[in-house]
Amino acid sequence: MEIKKSFNIKDWSEKIKIFIGSIPGIIHTLYLFFTFFILLLIFLFEKVYGLLERIPFFGTLCKVFGVMWKNKVGKSMIALIGKLEAGRSSQVERIYLIQLAYKNMMIKKTRSLITIFGMSVGVGVIVLLLSLGYGMEKLVIGRVAGLNELKMIDISAGENTTLRLNQEVYKKIDNIKESHQTMP
Repeated sequence: MEIKKSFNIKDWSEKIKIFIGSIPGIIHTLYLFFTFFILLLIFLFEKVYGLLERIPFFGTLCKVFGVMWKNKVGKSMIALIGKLEAGRSSQVERIYLIQLAYKNMMIKKTRSLITIFGMSVGVGVIVLLLSLGYGMEKLVIGRVAGLNELKMIDISAGENTTLRLNQEVYKKIDNIKESHQTMP
């Protein structure tokens, strides 16, 4: 009865209509994600460039190319950021939110590092325990399945019967082609 219910054409057609109706929302969400990711990459690139300027020899090269960067690529970046933020006119610019989050992390470095360390240790322990559990499960199943005990059959006459296992019965069992060995 449950199988017929899950293959009902009306239910499937409704689910397809709902999915098709949600496609614009999915596309909008993906657009917001990718634009945020691009903004994050731009921000990280600027921070890495700032760190490279502080290196003694490499910094002078960065400063020389920095002038060209600001004149040509910098204007393009600002235009790109403006285009990425164009659809969000009534909301806070995401590049500002990224900068604000970075500043807050840099102001309270100890708290940020402890939080990052705690999350890393927690995720690491969870991954370790799950891996250990799955590994132990595989090991135990492999050992139990590989034992010859699973390939043995124990035949015995019941306590209340007059049947006894004797050499004739052992020979009959031994003559079965799947039987490899019989022991009293």
